[in-house]
Amino acid sequence: MQQGKNLQRIAAAVQEGPLLCLLSIAGPSAVNHPRLMPPEPSIRVTVGTEALRRAPNRDQFVEAVHRETGLELRVLSAEEEAEASFLGTINSTSLKDGHIVDVGGGSLEFMRVEGRRLVSSQSAPLGAIYSSERFLNGDPPTRKEIRSLRKAVRQQ
Repeated sequence: MQQGKNLQRIAAAVQEGPLLCLLSIAGPSAVNHPRLMPPEPSIRVTVGTEALRRAPNRDQFVEAVHRETGLELRVLSAEEEAEASFLGTINSTSLKDGHIVDVGGGSLEFMRVEGRRLVSSQSAPLGAIYSSERFLNGDPPTRKEIRSLRKAVRQQ
């Protein structure tokens, strides 16, 4: 009887995702196991992207972050953001030639890769959150809203 309850509990946890499944099987102390914890980084870099590039109070925000946390926040240029996205993708996939599309909240980066090298990139302020807030007010969006978004995409 107990085995059946454990299997039900494990089956239910698997649907919640691997971490919850692990918690269900081994208990909360399993999460602190050294093999599950990422190593401490030797270098920490704190960056901001499109939302901060556009923010009228960017400098005040960067200063407040430093004052409150001690972190040096660096705002990446669109080109640097695309390169960071490229590096993260190329170092975690086997992509040799093709395209990478990174849809963030504030911007969209489109990159062309040849021989595992970044050949070209373009960044546009067309991220998911920015585009939704700026162009898509309804759910579902109206035809006029979709036309406005398409027009913005073509202008980029």
